[in-house]
Amino acid sequence: MAKIIVSTKARNTLFIAPAFVLYMCVVVLPALSTFYFSLCHWNGLGNPVFIGLANFKNLIFTDRSFHRAFRNNLIWTGWSLTLPIFSSLIVALVLTKIRTGQMVFRTINFLPYVVAAPIAGRIWTVLYNPYFGMTSFLEKMGISHFSDLAILGNRSTALGAVFIANNWYWWGYLMVLFLAALHQVDVDLYEAATVEGANFLQKFLHVTIPQISPTLTFIFMVTMIWSLLSFNYVWVMTQGGPGDTTQLLSTYIYRLSFTNFRAGYAMSISVIQSLIALLLYFLFEVVKKKGFDV
Repeated sequence: MAKIIVSTKARNTLFIAPAFVLYMCVVVLPALSTFYFSLCHWNGLGNPVFIGLANFKNLIFTDRSFHRAFRNNLIWTGWSLTLPIFSSLIVALVLTKIRTGQMVFRTINFLPYVVAAPIAGRIWTVLYNPYFGMTSFLEKMGISHFSDLAILGNRSTALGAVFIANNWYWWGYLMVLFLAALHQVDVDLYEAATVEGANFLQKFLHVTIPQISPTLTFIFMVTMIWSLLSFNYVWVMTQGGPGDTTQLLSTYIYRLSFTNFRAGYAMSISVIQSLIALLLYFLFEVVKKKGFDV
């Protein structure tokens, strides 16, 4: 029987072919179809009707719900880049100083991240209930300022309330990343700073921050992109209400697709959302090339 000789290049091609086919089927083709349907009037079931850039024109110039969702996403991202990152870094710094039972405290702080979003969202909805939630408890304690306040039904408090629930889930993950980075900082640098007479704040600004800057860059990138895609807690707790007060781009896409049956229009928002995420990715790639390698 003749022996078949296969070159190294051919073997490598055959080796990656299944993964390449899977990637094309799962990522590339759906992405291309999304872009095509974004140029169509389509209800998700019938035949699409090509209308060009009409969906994008309507989004940018006339759709106030999209403008509100986009603005809410900007607010959401701004909050995500402050409170969760700051609180997780502080807790991580405190945990590095604990010598006994550190793993227990790590586990307690990380537990919210592993709780399923629908379950956690319902728990927070109950906590915000004006009749038997936190406000009712405060009223029984003699604090009547929040009496009968429907936190999730109030336009001025709904978005912030949902964000607090989302932060409760998200910051534990960031804490683990910060802990891993802080344990990689050379202890000799702190000892040298102590010899030079540096206080805690100076050590933090001139030793800790520069040493964990790659992790900070990664966290900022992931937080910005993931906050752009936030969906679970908003949909479970408010479904974008009251009105459009807590509407984000992801919840607006879902509502348009599965409630209003405007799948083509929803896909045009998905394209814009993807382009923003891609722009953020390239922005952080530029930052990495400036010296903040992740």
